[in-house]
Amino acid sequence: MLTGPIQIQSNDWGVISSAQNQPLGASAETTDGRVFKYGLAGAADLAIGKLAQQAAVVANHQNIAVAAAAAAGATQVTVTLGATAATANQYAGGYLNVIDSAGAGATYLISGHPAASASGSLVVNLSEPITTALTTSSKVNLTTNPYSKLVISAVTTISYIAGVPGIAVTAAYYGWFQVRGVASVLSDGAITAGKGLKPSDLVTGAVEAEVDTDTTVRIGTAYNNNTVDTKYSAAYLRIV
Repeated sequence: MLTGPIQIQSNDWGVISSAQNQPLGASAETTDGRVFKYGLAGAADLAIGKLAQQAAVVANHQNIAVAAAAAAGATQVTVTLGATAATANQYAGGYLNVIDSAGAGATYLISGHPAASASGSLVVNLSEPITTALTTSSKVNLTTNPYSKLVISAVTTISYIAGVPGIAVTAAYYGWFQVRGVASVLSDGAITAGKGLKPSDLVTGAVEAEVDTDTTVRIGTAYNNNTVDTKYSAAYLRIV
Protein backbone atom coordinates (compact mmCIF):
# COMPACT_ATOMS: atom_id res chain seq x y z
CA MET A 1 0.00 0.00 0.00
CA LEU A 2 1.33 3.44 -0.92
CA THR A 3 1.78 5.92 1.92
CA GLY A 4 2.76 9.57 2.06
CA PRO A 5 5.85 11.12 3.65
CA ILE A 6 6.45 10.89 7.39
CA GLN A 7 5.14 13.92 9.28
CA ILE A 8 7.80 15.36 11.58
CA GLN A 9 7.75 18.19 14.09
CA SER A 10 9.69 21.40 13.62
CA ASN A 11 12.99 20.25 15.13
CA ASP A 12 12.86 16.51 14.43
CA TRP A 13 14.99 17.15 11.34
CA GLY A 14 17.79 18.20 13.72
CA VAL A 15 18.13 14.77 15.37
CA ILE A 16 21.05 12.53 14.37
CA SER A 17 21.73 8.98 15.49
CA SER A 18 24.37 6.26 15.27
CA ALA A 19 21.52 3.76 14.79
CA GLN A 20 19.36 3.62 11.67
CA ASN A 21 15.75 4.52 12.47
CA GLN A 22 14.28 4.87 8.96
CA PRO A 23 14.96 3.36 5.52
CA LEU A 24 17.57 5.31 3.56
CA GLY A 25 15.75 7.76 1.32
CA ALA A 26 12.61 7.86 3.46
CA SER A 27 10.75 11.16 3.03
CA ALA A 28 9.55 13.40 5.83
CA GLU A 29 7.66 16.68 5.77
CA THR A 30 7.12 19.42 8.32
CA THR A 31 3.77 21.17 8.70
CA ASP A 32 5.14 24.23 6.86
CA GLY A 33 5.97 22.10 3.80
CA ARG A 34 9.73 21.56 4.07
CA VAL A 35 10.71 18.10 2.79
CA PHE A 36 13.63 15.97 4.02
CA LYS A 37 15.28 12.68 3.06
CA TYR A 38 16.81 10.27 5.57
CA GLY A 39 20.48 9.63 4.91
CA LEU A 40 23.80 8.35 6.24
CA ALA A 41 26.96 10.44 6.48
CA GLY A 42 30.14 8.93 5.06
CA ALA A 43 33.56 8.76 6.69
CA ALA A 44 33.75 12.53 7.34
CA ASP A 45 31.52 14.91 9.27
CA LEU A 46 29.00 16.89 7.22
CA ALA A 47 28.74 20.62 7.96
CA ILE A 48 25.45 22.44 8.44
CA GLY A 49 24.16 24.31 5.38
CA LYS A 50 26.47 22.68 2.83
CA LEU A 51 25.30 20.57 -0.11
CA ALA A 52 25.76 16.83 0.45
CA GLN A 53 26.14 14.38 -2.39
CA GLN A 54 26.10 10.63 -2.95
CA ALA A 55 29.37 8.73 -2.54
CA ALA A 56 31.57 8.44 -5.62
CA VAL A 57 30.70 5.76 -8.16
CA VAL A 58 33.08 2.77 -8.12
CA ALA A 59 34.15 2.43 -11.75
CA ASN A 60 35.06 -1.25 -11.35
CA HIS A 61 31.52 -2.04 -10.18
CA GLN A 62 29.98 -0.69 -13.40
CA ASN A 63 29.31 -2.59 -16.64
CA ILE A 64 30.18 -5.90 -14.96
CA ALA A 65 29.16 -9.37 -16.11
CA VAL A 66 26.52 -11.65 -14.65
CA ALA A 67 28.50 -14.76 -13.66
CA ALA A 68 25.62 -17.25 -13.74
CA ALA A 69 22.22 -17.20 -15.41
CA ALA A 70 19.37 -16.07 -13.13
CA ALA A 71 15.82 -17.15 -13.91
CA ALA A 72 12.77 -14.92 -13.72
CA GLY A 73 11.58 -14.98 -10.12
CA ALA A 74 15.07 -15.41 -8.67
CA THR A 75 16.14 -13.06 -5.85
CA GLN A 76 19.90 -13.58 -6.17
CA VAL A 77 22.30 -12.53 -8.91
CA THR A 78 25.99 -13.45 -8.98
CA VAL A 79 28.23 -10.93 -10.69
CA THR A 80 31.96 -10.69 -11.40
CA LEU A 81 33.53 -7.55 -9.97
CA GLY A 82 36.21 -5.52 -11.65
CA ALA A 83 39.53 -4.84 -9.94
CA THR A 84 38.02 -3.27 -6.78
CA ALA A 85 36.82 -5.28 -3.78
CA ALA A 86 33.33 -4.83 -2.31
CA THR A 87 32.72 -4.56 1.43
CA ALA A 88 29.81 -6.38 3.04
CA ASN A 89 26.49 -4.62 2.29
CA GLN A 90 28.20 -1.77 0.47
CA TYR A 91 25.20 -1.68 -1.88
CA ALA A 92 22.46 -2.64 0.61
CA GLY A 93 19.51 -0.35 -0.05
CA GLY A 94 20.97 0.47 -3.45
CA TYR A 95 20.26 -0.95 -6.89
CA LEU A 96 21.31 -3.49 -9.46
CA ASN A 97 20.75 -1.89 -12.88
CA VAL A 98 20.70 -4.22 -15.89
CA ILE A 99 22.30 -2.21 -18.67
CA ASP A 100 22.91 -4.63 -21.56
CA SER A 101 21.68 -7.87 -23.17
CA ALA A 102 19.00 -10.07 -21.55
CA GLY A 103 16.92 -8.17 -18.98
CA ALA A 104 18.35 -4.77 -19.95
CA GLY A 105 16.39 -1.79 -18.66
CA ALA A 106 15.36 -3.31 -15.32
CA THR A 107 16.36 -2.01 -11.89
CA TYR A 108 16.21 -4.11 -8.71
CA LEU A 109 16.49 -3.07 -5.06
CA ILE A 110 19.42 -4.75 -3.26
CA SER A 111 18.75 -6.12 0.22
CA GLY A 112 22.36 -7.04 0.97
CA HIS A 113 25.45 -9.04 0.05
CA PRO A 114 28.67 -10.42 1.57
CA ALA A 115 32.12 -8.96 1.00
CA ALA A 116 33.97 -9.96 -2.17
CA SER A 117 37.54 -9.60 -3.34
CA ALA A 118 38.71 -7.60 -6.34
CA SER A 119 37.86 -9.40 -9.61
CA GLY A 120 35.92 -11.96 -7.55
CA SER A 121 32.33 -13.21 -7.60
CA LEU A 122 29.72 -11.33 -5.57
CA VAL A 123 26.31 -12.80 -4.70
CA VAL A 124 23.81 -9.94 -4.67
CA ASN A 125 20.57 -10.50 -2.75
CA LEU A 126 17.54 -8.66 -4.10
CA SER A 127 14.46 -7.35 -2.28
CA GLU A 128 12.30 -8.08 -5.33
CA PRO A 129 12.28 -10.93 -7.84
CA ILE A 130 13.81 -10.68 -11.29
CA THR A 131 11.13 -10.08 -13.91
CA THR A 132 13.16 -11.06 -16.99
CA ALA A 133 15.77 -13.83 -16.86
CA LEU A 134 19.42 -12.78 -16.94
CA THR A 135 22.12 -14.64 -18.87
CA THR A 136 25.90 -14.59 -18.72
CA SER A 137 25.76 -12.02 -21.54
CA SER A 138 23.86 -9.60 -19.31
CA LYS A 139 25.79 -6.63 -17.91
CA VAL A 140 24.90 -4.69 -14.76
CA ASN A 141 25.86 -1.65 -12.71
CA LEU A 142 25.93 -1.70 -8.90
CA THR A 143 24.56 1.58 -7.57
CA THR A 144 24.63 2.74 -3.96
CA ASN A 145 21.53 4.19 -2.37
CA PRO A 146 21.50 7.94 -3.22
CA TYR A 147 21.41 8.73 0.53
CA SER A 148 24.16 6.36 1.71
CA LYS A 149 27.62 7.51 2.90
CA LEU A 150 27.07 11.10 1.85
CA VAL A 151 29.94 13.56 1.40
CA ILE A 152 30.14 17.33 1.00
CA SER A 153 29.64 18.18 -2.67
CA ALA A 154 32.86 18.57 -4.64
CA VAL A 155 33.63 21.49 -6.97
CA THR A 156 33.44 18.93 -9.74
CA THR A 157 30.25 17.12 -8.77
CA ILE A 158 30.98 13.40 -8.68
CA SER A 159 27.46 12.16 -8.08
CA TYR A 160 23.87 12.93 -7.11
CA ILE A 161 23.16 15.96 -4.90
CA ALA A 162 21.22 14.47 -1.98
CA GLY A 163 20.25 17.46 0.14
CA VAL A 164 21.34 19.99 2.75
CA PRO A 165 21.80 19.11 6.44
CA GLY A 166 20.13 21.60 8.77
CA ILE A 167 22.48 20.48 11.53
CA ALA A 168 26.05 19.16 11.54
CA VAL A 169 25.97 15.39 10.97
CA THR A 170 28.71 13.30 12.57
CA ALA A 171 30.58 10.84 10.34
CA ALA A 172 28.75 7.50 10.02
CA TYR A 173 25.61 8.96 11.68
CA TYR A 174 22.10 9.04 10.26
CA GLY A 175 20.03 12.18 9.89
CA TRP A 176 17.63 14.22 7.77
CA PHE A 177 18.73 16.15 4.67
CA GLN A 178 16.48 18.91 3.32
CA VAL A 179 15.50 18.62 -0.35
CA ARG A 180 12.60 21.05 -0.70
CA GLY A 181 11.54 24.35 0.84
CA VAL A 182 13.40 27.30 2.35
CA ALA A 183 16.86 26.48 3.73
CA SER A 184 20.13 28.28 4.48
CA VAL A 185 22.89 27.22 2.10
CA LEU A 186 26.53 28.32 1.81
CA SER A 187 26.89 30.74 -1.12
CA ASP A 188 29.71 31.32 -3.58
CA GLY A 189 29.54 34.85 -4.92
CA ALA A 190 26.62 37.27 -5.05
CA ILE A 191 23.14 35.76 -5.00
CA THR A 192 20.07 37.60 -6.31
CA ALA A 193 16.54 36.68 -5.27
CA GLY A 194 14.72 34.72 -7.96
CA LYS A 195 17.90 33.52 -9.63
CA GLY A 196 18.38 29.81 -10.24
CA LEU A 197 21.01 28.09 -8.09
CA LYS A 198 23.46 25.31 -8.97
CA PRO A 199 26.33 23.57 -7.13
CA SER A 200 29.40 25.83 -7.05
CA ASP A 201 32.35 24.94 -9.24
CA LEU A 202 34.79 26.76 -6.92
CA VAL A 203 33.66 26.25 -3.30
CA THR A 204 32.89 22.80 -1.88
CA GLY A 205 29.39 22.45 -0.47
CA ALA A 206 28.25 25.84 -1.81
CA VAL A 207 25.72 27.06 -4.34
CA GLU A 208 26.19 29.77 -6.94
CA ALA A 209 23.91 31.69 -9.27
CA GLU A 210 23.20 30.20 -12.68
CA VAL A 211 24.25 32.00 -15.84
CA ASP A 212 22.48 31.83 -19.18
CA THR A 213 24.91 29.29 -20.66
CA ASP A 214 24.63 26.80 -17.78
CA THR A 215 23.40 23.27 -18.43
CA THR A 216 23.90 22.06 -14.82
CA VAL A 217 20.80 20.74 -13.07
CA ARG A 218 19.21 23.45 -10.94
CA ILE A 219 18.90 22.56 -7.25
CA GLY A 220 16.77 25.53 -6.21
CA THR A 221 16.05 29.24 -6.44
CA ALA A 222 17.52 32.13 -4.44
CA TYR A 223 14.99 33.31 -1.87
CA ASN A 224 16.68 36.59 -0.98
CA ASN A 225 19.67 38.75 -1.93
CA ASN A 226 23.18 38.10 -0.64
CA THR A 227 26.06 40.26 -1.81
CA VAL A 228 28.69 38.82 0.57
CA ASP A 229 30.77 35.86 -0.62
CA THR A 230 30.96 32.69 1.54
CA LYS A 231 27.93 33.65 3.62
CA TYR A 232 24.75 31.62 3.90
CA SER A 233 21.77 32.53 1.72
CA ALA A 234 18.13 31.57 1.93
CA ALA A 235 17.29 29.24 -0.95
CA TYR A 236 14.10 27.51 -1.96
CA LEU A 237 15.37 24.00 -2.59
CA ARG A 238 13.94 21.80 -5.35
CA ILE A 239 16.38 18.91 -5.25
CA VAL A 240 13.64 16.27 -5.69
